[in-house]
Amino acid sequence: ALKAGASLVPVMSFGETELWSALPNPDGSRIRYFQQEMKKLLKFTVPFFHGRGVFNYNFGLMPFRRPIHSVVGEPIYIDAPYDISTDEGRDKVDEVHALYI
Repeated sequence: ALKAGASLVPVMSFGETELWSALPNPDGSRIRYFQQEMKKLLKFTVPFFHGRGVFNYNFGLMPFRRPIHSVVGEPIYIDAPYDISTDEGRDKVDEVHALYI
């Protein structure tokens, strides 16, 4: 945003973790074994999750119908583009970061 001189708008959303459910994977289960083997091989693992279906509500990949609450803050206006590789640009990054948080 600083490179382009674009304003920043802080946004936080709550409730996103309720949109899908993870399949249970207790110790000793096949899912846990598969995930551990993939982690050894790829150095990361992907969780198995599910949501609702198009015509059913029990299983599918669409998110469950749950509310998501978004909070939008005041815009942080950037007066001009900055070169973030310079000291002035890095100082501006720190300044805007402090405002954003």
